Amino acid sequence: MARRSLYVGGLDPQVTEEILWAAFIPFGDLLDVTMPLDNETQQHRGFAFIEFELPEDAASAKENMDDSEMFGRRLRVAYTRPSSIGAGKPLWADTDEWLAYKEKEKEKDEEEKKENEKTKENTS
Repeated sequence: MARRSLYVGGLDPQVTEEILWAAFIPFGDLLDVTMPLDNETQQHRGFAFIEFELPEDAASAKENMDDSEMFGRRLRVAYTRPSSIGAGKPLWADTDEWLAYKEKEKEKDEEEKKENEKTKENTS
């Protein structure tokens, strides 16, 4: 699956979502620009995520904008990591899945214990 989302790091505090939108729109249609905020200062944390409509546009933006300069700082542009299925979902959100996992763990431990006992009997 081709990736459409980019991580942009090394951002100066002056950079806004609007500035990033203007800088990256020449490469293709953008779906979203997100700049996570620091909880204490309510300022962006020096990085952003940009999602393009087409993977080819994201590739072009990455190729052209990585190591470029904005407000005197060198940008680091890379593909975002694919999200893990279930990431961000609390453990208790799907108790059936958790219980099944724990049951398998218990069965595995019991099998190992039996195997160890057999090994001890055979060596005695």
